[in-house]
Amino acid sequence: MTIWRVHHRIAKQAQEPKAKHPLAHYLRENFYVTTSGNFRSPALASVVAEVGVDCVLYSLDYPIEEMTEAAECFDRITLSDGDRDKIAYVNAQRLFHL
Repeated sequence: MTIWRVHHRIAKQAQEPKAKHPLAHYLRENFYVTTSGNFRSPALASVVAEVGVDCVLYSLDYPIEEMTEAAECFDRITLSDGDRDKIAYVNAQRLFHL
């Protein structure tokens, strides 16, 4: 994620945008990030640290990645059971009111 860099560059501007909160706040509160077939523990840990586990959704970019392989990779990623559930389905249930 480049939230820090975007915030840092905006802060260096002669005049910051007029907003109630910093841009990073709006990015963290209003956007979701998907795994999109990228199943690597360090990368996912970085995203979770940047936006929080509640804003990460499991996804797969089929047919580029195979469903079985992606599911197996996701199962091997280092996550707590609660975080795995949030990314796998809980966050989507909340977002889409399922």
